[in-house]
Formats: sequence, C-alpha cells, structure tokens
Amino acid sequence: MGKNLTRKQVEEALGWEVERLPIQLADGTAIESHYANARMLDDNRHILGVVGKGYRVIQNSELLDIAEAIRKKHKLKFTSAGVVGDGERVYFQCSGNSFFVGDGDEVTPYMLFINAHDGSLACRMNPMTERIECENQLGNIMQDRQSYVSIRHAGDVQSKLEEAGRLGSHFLNVCDANRKAMLKLRKKQVTSRKMADFFQKMYVQQIREVTINPEDRSEDLARNRADIAFQKYKQRFEKEAPLAGTTAWNMANAYTGWLQHDHRAGKDPERSKQRRRHSALFGIQAQRSVEAFQAAMTV
Repeated sequence: MGKNLTRKQVEEALGWEVERLPIQLADGTAIESHYANARMLDDNRHILGVVGKGYRVIQNSELLDIAEAIRKKHKLKFTSAGVVGDGERVYFQCSGNSFFVGDGDEVTPYMLFINAHDGSLACRMNPMTERIECENQLGNIMQDRQSYVSIRHAGDVQSKLEEAGRLGSHFLNVCDANRKAMLKLRKKQVTSRKMADFFQKMYVQQIREVTINPEDRSEDLARNRADIAFQKYKQRFEKEAPLAGTTAWNMANAYTGWLQHDHRAGKDPERSKQRRRHSALFGIQAQRSVEAFQAAMTV
C-alpha cells in the first residue's frame, strides 16, 4: 500500500484479528503446550503459525493504537502498510521530518512497526530511514544502539501511552545518532581504489567468494556475475556523485542501491518488487545494508 496514508486506510489493510485455537493430534489427543494462530480470510480460517502457550497475541488494532499515540505527539505520517502471505507478518510505517545529508540529498526517518503472527519474531519497532534519491531503505547503523525495540503487550490505555513514550524516545535518539553518522560519511572522501576495494570486500563477505583465475565454468560464471555487479555499482556511484560527492556516503549508498534494487532482479524486476521490498525492510537485505554502512564508517 502506497505513501501518505490515513489511519483508516491502514486499518483497511490490517483490519482483522488473530484467533488463538487449541490444537490436537490426529487421534484427538490435545496439545496443551501450543496453540495455532489463525485469521478468517475469504470465509475460511487460515493458520498463520503455531506458538507456545506463553505467546501473547498483539492484535493489529492494538499496535495501531500505540503507533497513533506516537504519531500524534511527534507529528508523524502513515506512509505504507502491508501483509506478508496470509497475515503471517504485518507491517506499517510512520515517517518523520526529512533531513539533508549534503545539499539536496534528502533522507526521511521513519518507524517501521512489524508484527509476526506466526511467532517467527517479536512484535517490534525498527527505526529506519529512506534516502529519497534512490529509495534505499536503511536500518540503524550505530552499533552502540539497539537496532529495534520489542513491543510489549499493552492492554489498557495508560499502558499503551507508556509504551508509545518508550518507543518514541528510542526512535528520536536513534535517528539523531544515525543523522550524525551519515553527515560524517558525507564528509569522508574516497578514491576510486577505495570504492572498488569496498565493493569487493562486501561482495565476498555477503554474496560469495570470487576466484580471480577461474578453473571451471561455475567459477567463470561467478566471476562474470561479480564483474557485472561491480559495473552496476560503479554506475550508481558515478550517477549520484553530483549529489552525494565522491564520498563514503555515496559509496555505501551505491552498494546498498545495487543490493536492494539490482541484485537478483532478474529479467522482470517488477515481478519481484514486493518481495525485494520486504527483504530490504526486515529480511536479509536489511541486515546486509546495515553491515555495509557500518563497514563504510571504518574506511
């Protein structure tokens, strides 16, 4: 779901509840240690996941109530919302005021709320940013701060307000620290050699080893893929140099731009656009993007 949403529009996407159902073996023996989380969809119950009896369901409406309290206090805007699968995971974003990393290079901070009804991860809030120029998504790059905050079950109004205050405070502190780190990267100049070495280091660390002198077809194909990837990365760096300079900031963005938009895009990138976005928000590409920026800070 697109940008600049009202709460009503977010509720239309997430306006359903999770049921906790007892489970049993085929012979009728009750399993008392676990329950099934389910939702009604197309007049049928869809099982989202099996969770332990200590698992507390945080309904989508409860999470929205917490976000609403933060949104009103800090003047945030709902910008997107989505569902993964049948509802195994749900997410939405609330954006804050943009800042600039150099002239015209706009970055928007936002709170990413994620809830996994399949029990695969805790309900959480991730402080993140989106660079407008390339639509790169980036999580917290400061290693001395938590990358996310788990959201506690908050039943009554007072508890929800207290939880909103805790989350809002963490968001503001992380965003300010990340903004300062980005400005330092913008001031750090890099040579063509450093730019190339950075790509090679990250590619080998995150994607795969590359043999300089291939000895078989598999190694030769891997080398060719790495060469093509480097050219796309270099093109991104050169294209954005007028805006971001020949800097560590541009270097890190060029790599994460390649990672989030070019890597494994296939012949029809539009078909995998949603999957790739989910990965950049809370999947493997989100983790790799943060690692790349942390590495750029040490160059």
